[in-house]
Amino acid sequence: MTARRDPTNELYDRACDLLDAARELHLSAAREGTDEAIAATLGCVEAALGELAERYRVLGGAGDRMLRAAGLSGGGPRLEAEARFASVAAALDRAVARSVAARAAVGPALAELAISRSGWQRC
Repeated sequence: MTARRDPTNELYDRACDLLDAARELHLSAAREGTDEAIAATLGCVEAALGELAERYRVLGGAGDRMLRAAGLSGGGPRLEAEARFASVAAALDRAVARSVAARAAVGPALAELAISRSGWQRC
């Protein structure tokens, strides 16, 4: 992030970049000839899910600060917002755990197949 950019625009632009990347990932995964990248892609997606979980926690904290600054220091909207952000972060944490399990189950076999298809020699 550059010092001259408005942080609000920067945050929103990065969220748009995330959406664009997800769409491109979808299109790339549907193309023929990408099978050899599945194992590595699973690791990247897993890391992205973990980052998203952490960002939800950060955004939840920022939302809480905004609500407090607006004078909503008690329950109601603040508690609802906190619960919603925490729920999404927990769901993303579960998605990471499931991704780890999926990659552990199929990743080595997929990587081995990719190596054998490519003709690479194992070290």
